[in-house]
Amino acid sequence: MKNLKQFLAEGATDTATVQEAAICIAYNMKHNKLTYDEAASQAGISPKALAKITDSMMEIGNKVVDQAGNLGPFLDHSGRGAAGVNHYAATLGTGASDVTPKTDFIGDKAHAISLKKSGGSGPGAQLMSAKSGEASGVVKSAIMHYENNAGNIADDKKMKKVLNILGKEMEKTATNTLNVEVSKGKDNFMLWYMKKSPRREEIIAMGHKAKDVEKHLKGELSLHRVIPSNKAAKTWLIKGVKKIGVRPLKQQFQAYIDDEKAKAAGAKVSARHLVDVEKGQLTDPKLKEQIVGVLEVAMKTQAWQTALEEFFNDNEDFKKYLVYEASSGMFKFTGQPIGKGNYKGSEAAVAKQILVFDDNGIKVYHRDIWKWSKQNTHLANKLSVAYKGSGRSKYIKMAIMANKIYDHELPTLMEELDSLDKELLTEGILGNIGKAVKDAVVKMGQAIMNFVYRVIEKIMARLQALLAQGVNNFMNILGVTIQGGYVVTPAW
Repeated sequence: MKNLKQFLAEGATDTATVQEAAICIAYNMKHNKLTYDEAASQAGISPKALAKITDSMMEIGNKVVDQAGNLGPFLDHSGRGAAGVNHYAATLGTGASDVTPKTDFIGDKAHAISLKKSGGSGPGAQLMSAKSGEASGVVKSAIMHYENNAGNIADDKKMKKVLNILGKEMEKTATNTLNVEVSKGKDNFMLWYMKKSPRREEIIAMGHKAKDVEKHLKGELSLHRVIPSNKAAKTWLIKGVKKIGVRPLKQQFQAYIDDEKAKAAGAKVSARHLVDVEKGQLTDPKLKEQIVGVLEVAMKTQAWQTALEEFFNDNEDFKKYLVYEASSGMFKFTGQPIGKGNYKGSEAAVAKQILVFDDNGIKVYHRDIWKWSKQNTHLANKLSVAYKGSGRSKYIKMAIMANKIYDHELPTLMEELDSLDKELLTEGILGNIGKAVKDAVVKMGQAIMNFVYRVIEKIMARLQALLAQGVNNFMNILGVTIQGGYVVTPAW
């Protein structure tokens, strides 16, 4: 079986559809002793398809039928019609709309067959289009198949490690010594990167227009999450100019800090918060260091996405579910993850077998798609999964979750502050008032920091709980959608 690197997309050509019809007619004529027209009517062949059937097609059909054996009482040309519900859209919300059955013809309950032409590497051999609701649905369905049988992805060591790292990085952001506003700091760096950075000069020197270069640079920052992610960012990149990597981007961070002409004063928090801050901490280099710290944390939020993609590509167990869903359409047409073994239900749109034919009849007959999928996990190598934001409402859900945690912990903070007030009053009456005030300020700062850490800890625990409910649910809450995917298709 040769591999052809193509995006999986269901796209049976007109010729392939007519050949399916010819096989159905040949089978019904032989097994039920019917005339050509009677066999066509029994198979549900449309007049349009019937008119296109040639003698050579019938010849191939007769060879396939002679070699196939008993497939049931008669063959119904299922590929002609449409299934009821596409659960990629209805259950998973991918926007998929195709309801073409994965089966091309059906005999009895056990023989729901997907027909493939040997050597078919053209449009008729494709199974799914890239970056579509269909492709997203296949990947998300494969996740559900996996989690229903092999355990939750949240239990994977890589995923646990990433969540742990994220928790620690979030803690690093919990500081009461930040002298710059996050959004203003990001804007300050972005403006420098687009107008003054060595990266800009590097691309300008390639002969590109300044306007295009600046848009490209903004796209790079968006794709690295340095600035808010924008789903159109990839389209901003100049063709032929490779997106900057993490290490070179961090070199740009240092160039920004070292650039004496780059000013960061505009990114400072309001003056009332800086009364007791040493002037040495408010210099441009120090402010820019804090801005870079913010940017580096923002970049690390992609870690869990990377871990997911690595999980997909390194996990043979997962790949078999991906190949199975792409071939059978089980979740697509039933809305249910696979149990133990090949689908045995009654949904006619779900393929249970693959029959590969050529001009000489049957080349190979895979009577169990699940078994075939397990033997062909290599077809899912180099899976490419992209992620995009899926609307503000999802982010609002996340914000609501954080607010609830905040509100739950706030009474504890207020109790601690009330206790400090009483302590300050007592110390002030009985001892050194100046010392009491200083101690109280330190303790108050620590109480606030403890409050922030508790909030972060609970947010991470909630994220882990969401992940334990399933990766699809986890991504939905975070407002992230799987987009596209690619697999290697066999030249049947």
